[in-house]
Amino acid sequence: MKWKRFYLDNLGTKLMALVLALLLWIYLYNESTDSDEFHVVLDPAIEKVESLARFELFASDGQPLGNRIRVKVTGPKGALGALPKEAIRCKPFFSGTLFKEPQGSISRELSLSDLNLPPGFRVVFLPSPQVTIQYVRFVTVKVPVVLRDPKFEGTCIPGFRVESVLVDPTEVEIRFPADRKILEAPLKRISVQHRADSFEQPGVLDLPEEWSTMRTSVTVKVKIQRHGGTKERFTNVPLVLVHSNPKLLSRLELVDKTLTVEVEGSDLAVQAIKSTHTTDLFAFVMVDLSADDIAKGGKYPQSKIHCHVLNDQIGGQLTVTVMPDIQPENRTVNVKVLPE
Repeated sequence: MKWKRFYLDNLGTKLMALVLALLLWIYLYNESTDSDEFHVVLDPAIEKVESLARFELFASDGQPLGNRIRVKVTGPKGALGALPKEAIRCKPFFSGTLFKEPQGSISRELSLSDLNLPPGFRVVFLPSPQVTIQYVRFVTVKVPVVLRDPKFEGTCIPGFRVESVLVDPTEVEIRFPADRKILEAPLKRISVQHRADSFEQPGVLDLPEEWSTMRTSVTVKVKIQRHGGTKERFTNVPLVLVHSNPKLLSRLELVDKTLTVEVEGSDLAVQAIKSTHTTDLFAFVMVDLSADDIAKGGKYPQSKIHCHVLNDQIGGQLTVTVMPDIQPENRTVNVKVLPE
């Protein structure tokens, strides 16, 4: 009976005391200090990071840190247990003015302000708060552009060869890491496979793309000419008048109505044009007489004489020379003005 009275007398007061004791215990537990060690993401904030070819962070013992660093965080036990550890970042700031040399190292001590921790915590960086960033900057220098021998790859079509390969400009600015030594800007070889005509194309730097770039563009100019082959001369090739104003053609007439041309190229191409030259060779003279010239009448020598191969399948394999026995500066045909 006495035991029953012991438990039941002042039951309300006893229950209130129990609840207060429980709440006090929870409060003291949460507010008591505790520590925890874990890794956080290391994400340095580097001003003008694009000026660096590469960088790496090291601990005080010389070991590379990678992208994580170990910390010991101390704070209220309850808040520490609820801390989202994977969301914590260590973002030490490095001013761009610190990276003065082409390459080097910079040391600094990490602090609580480098972490995105809520208030009320203390931190110790392990094994030490000191970190060192080793860096290599990009540098820009002007170097000569080179095409190393052999300058091209592949072979032209039969009867043609590469006469020259030139680059323009001959010097360019190259951006590369300061710990590299570059004295020239080598270009990749140019392909001339199955080519019969001269051409130009952009030059491509023959260096690893991840650490070197040209600050200016380069054009490679390839000159291809006919070499050897067969020559064939055709006489009495019909000559045609061409004028920018077709209405004036009715007043003009060629004194020389045919032309002699020489065709040079591969044996197969020359043999093919021999049987079709009357239709595949188109010779014409561009007349640049004005209406006033025509009004005056008379004869006029014209030098803009051309001959094209109309057959596209063999045209690129042939070189046509008009009036081959006459010096280029003297190659003219006469055009006379007809009376109205």
